Amino acid sequence: VMSLRNEKKFSQEKLTADLRRIYKLGFFKNVSSKAMETNEGIRIITIVREKPIMKIEILGEELDMKREAERFLSNAIGDKELFYSEKQEEKWTKILTGFYRQMGYYKVKITLEVKIDEDKNTAALVFNVKEGDVVKIRSIVFIGNTVFEDKELKKIMQIKEKALLRDGVFREPSYLEGLDNVTAVYNREGYAKTKVTSERVKLDEVKNEVEILIKIEEGSKYRVEKIELEGNKNLKTEYILSNFILKQGEILDRE
Repeated sequence: VMSLRNEKKFSQEKLTADLRRIYKLGFFKNVSSKAMETNEGIRIITIVREKPIMKIEILGEELDMKREAERFLSNAIGDKELFYSEKQEEKWTKILTGFYRQMGYYKVKITLEVKIDEDKNTAALVFNVKEGDVVKIRSIVFIGNTVFEDKELKKIMQIKEKALLRDGVFREPSYLEGLDNVTAVYNREGYAKTKVTSERVKLDEVKNEVEILIKIEEGSKYRVEKIELEGNKNLKTEYILSNFILKQGEILDRE
């Protein structure tokens, strides 16, 4: 990381740049240096103060997913983010919340307490979790769709209502991803301006069920009228167009 080397001419600019590079590694709270004149030349002492080593703990009563959640966070953190910073508080709370909601715990409540031990230089991130019950899907209603039937859109989104032989668990991250999938499928069929104009997830706190309402604005279906090229000097337009998958006159496939 250091650009300054022994027996090289001293440069304050290089030293400042070196200190900035060390700080950007993300391992240290503070980075400073001292320059001392000696008979052999200038001796540079770099002083660093490490950030606390981060430890994570999940607490709460009757936690069904405690082991899975701790394993998930451990794998997510890996060896890259062992050092604590305040920015990580919101980040890991959001990630842990996403994990629980992917498992169906839509009502999960998480609070974070940070305990810093100055002597041991450690920071314990204690997540206090109230899981709540698994939430299931009571109903899914689409409004504005004419190209695809409701059952086709549900299949695209990979969500289904609860039934006798189907759990119908509501997994929020998958649900949000499914909304993007709906738009993408329309785009592949030539509906270049399709958008989900609104979506609502209404939670029944007593029955632990949600009602989902999704409004879609399909727009018109488009075909490719013309494909033009500009700026090609060495390759002929005909040659370049021959390599296009999308052809003139075909349905506009945005993908």
